[in-house]
Amino acid sequence: MTDIYIYNYDFETKEFLSMQLADKDTAASNAEMQFVPLVPANATLIKPLEAEQNKTNIFNEEQNRWELVNDYRGQYFVTSDMVPEKVESLGDLPENSALITQEQITKLEKYGKNYFIISNNTLVVNPNYAKAQEKERQKNFESKFIETSWGWYRKMPKGYANAPQSIDIIDRLVSKFDGFTAQINEMMLFYQKPDFSKEKECTEDWLVAHQYKHGICSKEDFDTFYLDFQIRWAANQYK
Repeated sequence: MTDIYIYNYDFETKEFLSMQLADKDTAASNAEMQFVPLVPANATLIKPLEAEQNKTNIFNEEQNRWELVNDYRGQYFVTSDMVPEKVESLGDLPENSALITQEQITKLEKYGKNYFIISNNTLVVNPNYAKAQEKERQKNFESKFIETSWGWYRKMPKGYANAPQSIDIIDRLVSKFDGFTAQINEMMLFYQKPDFSKEKECTEDWLVAHQYKHGICSKEDFDTFYLDFQIRWAANQYK
Protein backbone atom coordinates (compact mmCIF):
# COMPACT_ATOMS: atom_id res chain seq x y z
CA MET A 1 0.00 0.00 0.00
CA THR A 2 1.22 3.45 -0.88
CA ASP A 3 1.95 5.60 2.13
CA ILE A 4 -0.75 8.10 2.91
CA TYR A 5 0.15 11.40 4.54
CA ILE A 6 -1.83 13.95 6.44
CA TYR A 7 -0.94 17.67 6.41
CA ASN A 8 -1.34 19.62 9.63
CA TYR A 9 -2.14 23.33 9.76
CA ASP A 10 -2.34 25.95 12.50
CA PHE A 11 -5.66 26.29 14.33
CA GLU A 12 -5.71 30.09 14.05
CA THR A 13 -3.72 31.09 10.96
CA LYS A 14 -4.47 27.89 9.00
CA GLU A 15 -0.89 27.90 7.73
CA PHE A 16 0.82 24.60 6.91
CA LEU A 17 2.81 23.18 9.81
CA SER A 18 3.93 19.65 9.07
CA MET A 19 3.24 16.36 7.35
CA GLN A 20 3.17 12.87 8.81
CA LEU A 21 2.17 9.37 7.93
CA ALA A 22 -1.51 8.86 8.51
CA ASP A 23 -2.61 6.55 11.29
CA LYS A 24 -5.29 4.01 10.68
CA ASP A 25 -8.88 4.87 11.46
CA THR A 26 -9.67 1.44 12.90
CA ALA A 27 -13.46 1.68 12.96
CA ALA A 28 -13.72 3.09 9.43
CA SER A 29 -11.15 0.65 8.08
CA ASN A 30 -13.03 -2.32 9.54
CA ALA A 31 -16.31 -1.05 8.13
CA GLU A 32 -14.90 -0.55 4.64
CA MET A 33 -12.55 -3.51 4.81
CA GLN A 34 -9.64 -1.37 3.65
CA PHE A 35 -7.20 1.15 5.10
CA VAL A 36 -8.90 4.43 5.93
CA PRO A 37 -6.62 7.18 7.22
CA LEU A 38 -7.40 8.93 10.46
CA VAL A 39 -7.61 12.68 9.85
CA PRO A 40 -7.51 14.66 13.11
CA ALA A 41 -8.73 18.22 13.56
CA ASN A 42 -6.71 20.90 11.76
CA ALA A 43 -5.38 18.44 9.23
CA THR A 44 -6.15 17.35 5.69
CA LEU A 45 -5.20 14.68 3.19
CA ILE A 46 -4.82 17.33 0.48
CA LYS A 47 -1.19 18.02 -0.38
CA PRO A 48 -0.08 21.68 -0.05
CA LEU A 49 0.83 23.68 -3.13
CA GLU A 50 4.41 23.96 -4.36
CA ALA A 51 6.31 26.39 -2.14
CA GLU A 52 7.21 29.85 -3.46
CA GLN A 53 9.46 32.56 -2.09
CA ASN A 54 7.69 34.85 0.41
CA LYS A 55 4.58 32.67 0.21
CA THR A 56 3.06 30.16 2.59
CA ASN A 57 0.28 27.62 2.31
CA ILE A 58 -2.98 28.48 4.06
CA PHE A 59 -5.77 25.94 4.18
CA ASN A 60 -9.15 27.31 3.15
CA GLU A 61 -11.53 25.14 5.14
CA GLU A 62 -14.64 26.47 3.40
CA GLN A 63 -13.33 25.57 -0.05
CA ASN A 64 -11.32 22.59 1.18
CA ARG A 65 -8.14 23.63 -0.61
CA TRP A 66 -4.73 25.15 -0.06
CA GLU A 67 -3.97 28.73 -1.08
CA LEU A 68 -0.65 30.55 -1.27
CA VAL A 69 -0.62 33.86 0.62
CA ASN A 70 2.15 36.39 1.11
CA ASP A 71 4.43 35.70 4.05
CA TYR A 72 6.98 38.42 4.82
CA ARG A 73 7.19 37.77 8.56
CA GLY A 74 10.58 38.58 10.03
CA GLN A 75 11.39 40.95 7.18
CA TYR A 76 11.09 44.74 7.18
CA PHE A 77 9.06 47.14 5.08
CA VAL A 78 8.79 50.90 4.65
CA THR A 79 6.11 53.32 3.52
CA SER A 80 6.69 56.84 2.20
CA ASP A 81 8.09 57.99 5.57
CA MET A 82 10.96 55.51 5.11
CA VAL A 83 10.80 54.22 8.69
CA PRO A 84 11.51 50.45 8.66
CA GLU A 85 8.90 48.28 10.39
CA LYS A 86 9.08 44.55 11.03
CA VAL A 87 6.41 42.38 9.43
CA GLU A 88 4.62 40.48 12.18
CA SER A 89 1.70 38.81 10.40
CA LEU A 90 0.73 36.96 7.24
CA GLY A 91 -0.81 38.72 4.27
CA ASP A 92 -0.18 41.61 1.93
CA LEU A 93 1.93 44.59 2.86
CA PRO A 94 0.18 47.95 3.38
CA GLU A 95 -0.59 49.99 0.27
CA ASN A 96 2.28 52.06 -1.15
CA SER A 97 4.92 50.14 0.78
CA ALA A 98 7.92 47.98 -0.09
CA LEU A 99 10.21 45.44 1.51
CA ILE A 100 13.60 46.73 2.64
CA THR A 101 16.73 44.65 3.16
CA GLN A 102 19.27 45.15 5.94
CA GLU A 103 21.72 46.51 3.35
CA GLN A 104 19.13 49.06 2.24
CA ILE A 105 18.42 50.00 5.86
CA THR A 106 22.13 50.71 6.30
CA LYS A 107 22.10 52.96 3.24
CA LEU A 108 18.95 54.66 4.49
CA GLU A 109 20.69 55.44 7.78
CA LYS A 110 23.77 56.72 5.93
CA TYR A 111 22.20 58.76 3.13
CA GLY A 112 18.83 59.78 4.59
CA LYS A 113 15.20 59.14 3.75
CA ASN A 114 15.43 60.74 0.30
CA TYR A 115 17.83 58.08 -0.96
CA PHE A 116 15.03 55.65 -1.85
CA ILE A 117 11.57 55.92 -3.35
CA ILE A 118 8.83 53.32 -3.71
CA SER A 119 8.00 52.39 -7.30
CA ASN A 120 5.48 49.64 -8.03
CA ASN A 121 5.83 48.37 -4.45
CA THR A 122 9.59 48.06 -4.87
CA LEU A 123 12.26 50.12 -3.15
CA VAL A 124 14.55 51.79 -5.69
CA VAL A 125 17.25 54.44 -5.55
CA ASN A 126 15.72 57.87 -6.03
CA PRO A 127 16.85 59.23 -9.43
CA ASN A 128 16.28 62.74 -8.04
CA TYR A 129 18.19 62.06 -4.83
CA ALA A 130 20.56 65.02 -5.20
CA LYS A 131 17.70 67.48 -5.72
CA ALA A 132 15.69 65.95 -2.90
CA GLN A 133 18.66 66.31 -0.55
CA GLU A 134 19.14 69.89 -1.67
CA LYS A 135 15.53 70.71 -0.83
CA GLU A 136 15.83 68.93 2.52
CA ARG A 137 18.94 70.96 3.42
CA GLN A 138 17.21 74.18 2.43
CA LYS A 139 14.16 73.27 4.48
CA ASN A 140 16.33 72.50 7.49
CA PHE A 141 18.29 75.76 7.12
CA GLU A 142 15.16 77.89 6.78
CA SER A 143 13.67 76.22 9.85
CA LYS A 144 16.56 77.64 11.90
CA PHE A 145 17.29 80.95 10.18
CA ILE A 146 15.28 83.89 8.89
CA GLU A 147 16.39 86.16 6.08
CA THR A 148 16.66 89.84 7.06
CA SER A 149 17.78 92.91 5.14
CA TRP A 150 21.19 92.51 6.79
CA GLY A 151 21.56 88.77 6.18
CA TRP A 152 20.38 85.46 7.63
CA TYR A 153 19.72 85.54 11.38
CA ARG A 154 19.16 82.66 13.80
CA LYS A 155 15.55 82.19 14.83
CA MET A 156 16.82 81.19 18.28
CA PRO A 157 20.05 83.11 18.98
CA LYS A 158 22.11 81.77 21.85
CA GLY A 159 20.99 83.28 25.14
CA TYR A 160 17.53 84.33 23.88
CA ALA A 161 14.14 82.65 23.67
CA ASN A 162 13.81 83.67 20.03
CA ALA A 163 14.95 86.21 17.43
CA PRO A 164 12.29 88.87 18.22
CA GLN A 165 13.39 88.91 21.87
CA SER A 166 17.02 89.50 20.90
CA ILE A 167 16.10 92.18 18.35
CA ASP A 168 13.89 93.98 20.89
CA ILE A 169 16.75 94.08 23.39
CA ILE A 170 19.09 95.42 20.69
CA ASP A 171 16.46 98.02 19.77
CA ARG A 172 16.34 99.30 23.36
CA LEU A 173 20.12 99.55 23.45
CA VAL A 174 20.21 101.38 20.13
CA SER A 175 17.65 103.88 21.46
CA LYS A 176 19.63 104.36 24.65
CA PHE A 177 22.96 104.96 22.89
CA ASP A 178 21.36 106.71 19.89
CA GLY A 179 22.95 104.43 17.34
CA PHE A 180 24.13 100.94 16.46
CA THR A 181 27.46 101.19 18.26
CA ALA A 182 30.54 98.96 18.10
CA GLN A 183 29.53 97.27 21.36
CA ILE A 184 26.03 96.54 20.08
CA ASN A 185 27.45 95.36 16.78
CA GLU A 186 29.30 92.59 18.64
CA MET A 187 25.97 91.26 19.93
CA MET A 188 24.49 90.40 16.53
CA LEU A 189 25.68 87.65 14.22
CA PHE A 190 24.50 87.10 10.66
CA TYR A 191 25.16 84.13 8.40
CA GLN A 192 25.93 83.54 4.78
CA LYS A 193 23.38 81.51 2.89
CA PRO A 194 24.93 78.14 1.94
CA ASP A 195 24.83 76.43 -1.42
CA PHE A 196 22.30 73.71 -0.61
CA SER A 197 23.69 71.45 -3.32
CA LYS A 198 26.89 71.20 -1.27
CA GLU A 199 26.51 69.11 1.88
CA LYS A 200 29.61 70.60 3.49
CA GLU A 201 28.16 74.12 3.35
CA CYS A 202 25.10 73.00 5.28
CA THR A 203 27.01 72.04 8.40
CA GLU A 204 27.21 74.07 11.60
CA ASP A 205 30.98 74.33 11.23
CA TRP A 206 30.65 75.95 7.81
CA LEU A 207 27.95 78.34 9.00
CA VAL A 208 30.03 79.45 11.99
CA ALA A 209 33.05 79.94 9.72
CA HIS A 210 30.91 82.20 7.49
CA GLN A 211 29.17 84.27 10.12
CA TYR A 212 29.66 88.02 10.14
CA LYS A 213 28.63 91.29 11.80
CA HIS A 214 26.80 94.09 10.04
CA GLY A 215 28.94 96.96 11.22
CA ILE A 216 28.31 100.27 12.98
CA CYS A 217 25.39 102.30 11.65
CA SER A 218 23.01 105.08 12.61
CA LYS A 219 19.87 104.70 14.67
CA GLU A 220 17.83 105.47 11.54
CA ASP A 221 19.47 102.62 9.64
CA PHE A 222 18.78 100.22 12.50
CA ASP A 223 15.17 101.44 12.76
CA THR A 224 14.72 100.57 9.08
CA PHE A 225 16.20 97.12 9.73
CA TYR A 226 14.03 96.67 12.84
CA LEU A 227 10.77 97.48 11.05
CA ASP A 228 11.68 95.25 8.12
CA PHE A 229 12.56 92.41 10.50
CA GLN A 230 9.22 92.61 12.30
CA ILE A 231 7.36 92.42 9.00
CA ARG A 232 9.42 89.44 7.81
CA TRP A 233 9.06 87.60 11.14
CA ALA A 234 5.29 88.03 11.15
CA ALA A 235 5.06 86.78 7.56
CA ASN A 236 7.33 83.82 8.41
CA GLN A 237 4.97 82.66 11.16
CA TYR A 238 2.17 82.13 8.61
CA LYS A 239 4.14 80.10 6.06
